[in-house]
Amino acid sequence: MAEALSIALSLDTPVYDALFIAKARSDHATLVTADRHQALCAKKCGVTVILV
Repeated sequence: MAEALSIALSLDTPVYDALFIAKARSDHATLVTADRHQALCAKKCGVTVILV
């Protein structure tokens, strides 16, 4: 939760979106999203993203 809050604050994104980014990063997983802003934030965090 702390990591998600940090992502949310540093990238000006909702905590809800940041939770998925943090989980993908911790699991070394690919994030699949239709949200362009979330995809950009995830890429900035080093998460592999598939934008649909």
